[in-house]
Order: sequence, then structure tokens, then C-alpha cells
Amino acid sequence: MNLTIQIVGWNSEGSLKRLLPLLQKLDAAIPVRYIDNASSDDSVAVVKQFLPRADIITVSENTGFCSGHNIGFAACDTEFVLVLNPDVEIVWEQVQKLLPLFQDKTIAAVQGKLMRNAVGILDSTGVVQTITLNGKERGAGEKDTGQYNQPAHVAATTGACSIYRTSALRRVAHGTYTTAGHSALEVFDKDFFAYKEDVDLGWRLRNAGFTNQYLPVRVGTHPRAMRTIGRAGWGIIPSHIVDRLRNVTTRWSLRNYVWMIVKNASAKKIFLHEIFIDARLGVFILLSLVYWPLLSVWLDIFQKLPLMMEKRYEARHYHR
Repeated sequence: MNLTIQIVGWNSEGSLKRLLPLLQKLDAAIPVRYIDNASSDDSVAVVKQFLPRADIITVSENTGFCSGHNIGFAACDTEFVLVLNPDVEIVWEQVQKLLPLFQDKTIAAVQGKLMRNAVGILDSTGVVQTITLNGKERGAGEKDTGQYNQPAHVAATTGACSIYRTSALRRVAHGTYTTAGHSALEVFDKDFFAYKEDVDLGWRLRNAGFTNQYLPVRVGTHPRAMRTIGRAGWGIIPSHIVDRLRNVTTRWSLRNYVWMIVKNASAKKIFLHEIFIDARLGVFILLSLVYWPLLSVWLDIFQKLPLMMEKRYEARHYHR
């Protein structure tokens, strides 16, 4: 099987102890690569204990989810790569059912059905694009009643558990770079660090003429760390809203949301969705006036807008 399993971890010892026994059972011919982002726990020791055959890359600093995987992509020499979060407990027999879809050469990424827990709550059936051009995990938090039991093209596949065609990744990569002494292939945008990098990648793949596919097979369980409260996960109690604003994931998500639109959205798409985009950004602007630390996110956004425009321009070479 011409596939590499690639995992990025940061202080993931507990999760790895649940995942690695599942990978122990796999054919030894299937390469497993673990990239450790300067963990302070025993993550590396756990990988060596459970999976001594794994290719382990240790990084001297936390380079983030994006650069961690990009280091792995630079070393990847198989036709396909399974990007896997350490907290996903996969069902390998089901994951294998995704591979035949790649007989269609236009398909660049495939994912199956991820569950949030054992009682039938969905985590992801692919990423869809909202009217604000944001990315949303389809079915997240819903009870699985078979409503997503049909194959579907999706805007992107989740970075928690997806198989990518490596030649497609190379086609849309922003280039190569060096981080913490390691060579990296910029498949996930390194400036994103983490969050929405999979949405951005799916968008770039679609802009290049590829498709992203969902197949309704139950490939594993992914217990999300972020808890949702009330409508849109924000709740109606002020303290809940403040907690979300203080959460670094909210800040990164806002920043990366703006950047991926700048990088990928066509003029036509922006025109059709501008009122919804402006409304969403307007809410965050108002929240910034109430919670001043959020202003630093806007500074970060504007500082790198020229770089995002440059990446948008450079992306023209891989459009079909």
C-alpha cells in the first residue's frame, strides 16, 4: 500500500497511548511518521515504545500544526498520505475503503465519517463552505441518523483524518522553506500556524481543478477539545463570550478566515457573499471595541495582507 500515516504531536502522550496500539496492528510495510513539536511530556518515548519502527522527527520548538505536517510532507515519498491527529482513534478497515476513490485522478483528498463519541454524535462528514465563505465541519455535534450516508463532494476534508494525493499537494504547495532546522514543503500555510489550514488547502485544491470527496464509512472517533455553548458555540452569557474571545483558537480562526478569503476567493464569489462576510467581520470589529486584546489580531491580519496577496498571485501557476 503506497501510503504514509503522518501524525503531528505536541504534549500528546495521553492521546498517543490510545492511538498507537491501533497502529501496532497494521502491516509493517505501511510507514508511520511522527513529528514532535518540542513536547515537554513523554510523547516521543511513547512512540518509541509502542511503534519502534516509526520515523520520528523531533523539532526543537513548537512550529505549529501546519509546519509540523509540512516537515513531514517534505519527507513523504509515497503516493498518498494519511494526515492523522493523535487524538483520533481510527478504524483501519474502514480507512482502507477510502483509497479506491483515488482511481479518479481529479480527486485530491478523501475523508470518511468521523464520530465525536461512541453514542452516535458526529464530528465531521467533510468541510462545507458557509455563506460567509467560512469553513464548517458538516454535521458536527449532530446525532447520526443517516443524514450523511451519501458520498459527496465537499469544500475540504478535515485535517484531523484525511487522505491526500501527494502529487496534488505538491502542485498547490506555496514552496519550500526551512523551520527549526528542518526542510518543509508549504502545503498547509505556515503563517496560519493552526486552524482553518485544512479549509484553505481544500480551497486551493479546488481552485487548481481537483475535488475533495467524502465517503460515508465510519473511520474513527475524534473527541473535540472545544466545547460549544448555545448558538454558534458562543452562548448568551457574557462570560461565555469573553471566554471564547480569550481563547487563542478564536483569535487564530478569525485571522486565518480573513487570510484564506484574501488568498482564494474569486472576485465573483466575494461580490456574491460580501454582505455576509462584512456582517461577520462587523461583529468581530464590535467585539474588538469591547474586548481590546482582540485588536492585536487585526494588526496581525493587516501586517501580513501583502504576503497573502503574494501567495494568491503565485497560486496562478497551478491553476488548470
